[in-house]
Amino acid sequence: MVEKRLQKQFGIQWAWADSIAKEAQQCFEQLKTAKMNEESKVYNEMLSHLSTPMDENPRGNPNPPVVGGTSTFFASRHWNG
Repeated sequence: MVEKRLQKQFGIQWAWADSIAKEAQQCFEQLKTAKMNEESKVYNEMLSHLSTPMDENPRGNPNPPVVGGTSTFFASRHWNG
């Protein structure tokens, strides 16, 4: 399909049109793969930050130590200190 359109639009032979269409398809596939790899990388980075304990967080621990089984969420919401 693309080859015929390229032939008509640019007045080139089928072999040239086929070559251009194949190269365009390869570039498109590479871009799709790169996008998927980047999305996967960002997703994995997000997961690693979510699973990092606050003590290992390079910005420090904004929550006080939790004592007596109180959840971190509760302690961080109700800390007055």
